[in-house]
Amino acid sequence: MSPPPFTVPFRISARHCLAALAFVVLIQPAIGATYTVNNASDFNNLPRLNAGDVVKLNSGTYGAINKTLESSISDDTTAKNNPVLVYAVTPGGVVVNAPSQITLSGRGITLAGLDFNANSGILAGSSYLVGTASGSRYMTLSHLRFNGCSAGNTDGKWIYIQGFYNTIEYCTLTERPDTIRNATVAFMPNIVEGGVNVPRLHKVRYCYFGPRYAVPQDTGSDLDNGFESLRIGVGDVQTFDMQVTVERNVFYRSIWRTDGATAGEPEIISIKSKGNKILNNT
Repeated sequence: MSPPPFTVPFRISARHCLAALAFVVLIQPAIGATYTVNNASDFNNLPRLNAGDVVKLNSGTYGAINKTLESSISDDTTAKNNPVLVYAVTPGGVVVNAPSQITLSGRGITLAGLDFNANSGILAGSSYLVGTASGSRYMTLSHLRFNGCSAGNTDGKWIYIQGFYNTIEYCTLTERPDTIRNATVAFMPNIVEGGVNVPRLHKVRYCYFGPRYAVPQDTGSDLDNGFESLRIGVGDVQTFDMQVTVERNVFYRSIWRTDGATAGEPEIISIKSKGNKILNNT
């Protein structure tokens, strides 16, 4: 895992220094505040964040996080070009080892580098571990690792995406046990965000979906359903034009049983919506 490329170096000649400096001042994104976080308490007490703010997460075992990270950014241009950055200083060094919930709300937040281990999981009363709020835009989940994550609620998603233009990339999701029902990652259209013809345009790319264990086939009930690795919509919203792109991911044993029994879940990727693209996955 490597940190996101937060800076772009450039060089200007002395001859054009003044003109170039004036140009840079005009296009330079606003410099925000920098916050240093050392534990779950610091994380849970972060304020509302503004364009260009940077939150640096120092390494450690954080315990339970229960936080909505809220951005004040009000336009898409700023969200894309000067987002809020929340990241582990050492990727993978921030270990979340208790049931938690992190929600990204507003526009333009990147969350990167956290490691959710087997003692983490879905907070009681919640339906996901990491998610984006209804109406959110241009959120990015990058270089996150979910490994086991079996504590807490036994019905829910590790990642739950609502809103528009949100991205999951370079994440690892592995060893999800058959004691946790529901999709590992789910994209859902919240009907208050817009009608059936409003595309959501999310992306999931360059991710590794490792073993996802499913319960044995049970022809007498529906309890063996709902163990897919990735879901885009459900039956109630199957007419929605989601336009989610799933590209260049690896799915390894994403419906799996170690005892040779037939898994009850037949789907690695479950698509119950329109306009989606499944491209160059393994």
